[in-house]
This record gives sequence, structure tokens and C-alpha cells, in this order.
Amino acid sequence: MLPDVHPRGAPVVPNGITLCKLHHAAFDRNLLGIRPDFVVEIRSELLREIDGPMLQHDIKEMNGTQLELPGERASRPDTARLEERYQELIEVARPRPYRQGLRSRLVNDNTTDALGPACSMG
Repeated sequence: MLPDVHPRGAPVVPNGITLCKLHHAAFDRNLLGIRPDFVVEIRSELLREIDGPMLQHDIKEMNGTQLELPGERASRPDTARLEERYQELIEVARPRPYRQGLRSRLVNDNTTDALGPACSMG
């Protein structure tokens, strides 16, 4: 959740979430967030995008879903870290004047290959 360079970004189980490559890339780019109550939230900009079935079914339909948590509490994500990371999503998503659109940022961003060649977002 919190990157290694963060003061609380320790490589411990409560600072991690198991995600596939697609969702991990979306999480790292603050396109997908996880609230401290373990509910997935997709940025509203992305929810408004019109694109193929991968975006619709693999990303947008996750909005509002609850994470499946491990039974053992010690193996669950730390809610304080989730809150801190979620606040980052809120800050990034805050509207700003003259902001370049989400699609053009994804297409023009040299790191878009992190979403994988099968992703239809670019």
C-alpha cells in the first residue's frame, strides 16, 4: 500500500494487498483506491470513460465492491495505511483548472505499458 520510500512503507503483511498486474497498476496510479472500510473505489474520471469490455468489466465494475479479507486479523491490510493511501487518491482526483484529461494522460504517459498490452484503456 504505502511505497517502500514512505516512512511507514515497511515490507510487512499489513502494508500489502494482493492484486493482479492490471489492478496493481491501476492502484499505483491512483485510478483505483481502497477505502479504510475495504471497499474498492474507482476514480470518477475513469468511470466516465467510454472504452472496451476490459475497462468496463475488469475495472469499472469493481467500484463499490468489498475486498475479501483473510480470516486472520494479522494478515489483513492496516486500516491506517489504507486511509493514508486513500487520501492520496482523493488529492490526485481533486479537480484542478486546466487539467489535462485522463485518457490523454494515460496515452501520452510513457509508463502506460504497466497496464499491459491487453488493456484497452490506451
